[in-house]
Amino acid sequence: MYDNKTDLKTEELAASVILDRGVQWKFAAPWYLRIFGKQHISISIKSIRLFTLFEISRLYCQMGFNPDDSDNDKALPALIQTHGKAVVRIAAKAALNSQIKQRLFTGWLTRFMIMNCTPGQLLEMTMFIATFSNAEAFLNTIRLIGELRMTKPKNLSQEEQGS
Repeated sequence: MYDNKTDLKTEELAASVILDRGVQWKFAAPWYLRIFGKQHISISIKSIRLFTLFEISRLYCQMGFNPDDSDNDKALPALIQTHGKAVVRIAAKAALNSQIKQRLFTGWLTRFMIMNCTPGQLLEMTMFIATFSNAEAFLNTIRLIGELRMTKPKNLSQEEQGS
């Protein structure tokens, strides 16, 4: 039925997002939780709300990232130094996904993820955010408003319409 396990996993991820359960990533627990026997904590990312989409877009624009810079392998350490914390901050805001939670815990979660997140986990999280952020729905809404020209004044007289 399925060609490989990747297709099945992709469908499972899509179904969990649709059901608003989100996808979880496990990290090693901080030392003060390990004392009480908690070895791992999980951070889940659910479907991105519009406010979070605005915040992520704002942070990305502030980064001033130039994709041409990433082609040079010699510039990789400088890219990590320049944009690393901003990328982790974007992932933290997506995980919190609430205005109040973002204001209270973004700094703490960003620092925690910098200390405990592997580059592979960060890549998975970023791909998930980009894929399931529903930015396409937002862009399609803007295009629809532009096509409908909802703000254009309507002339209801029959003289200009030719009837």
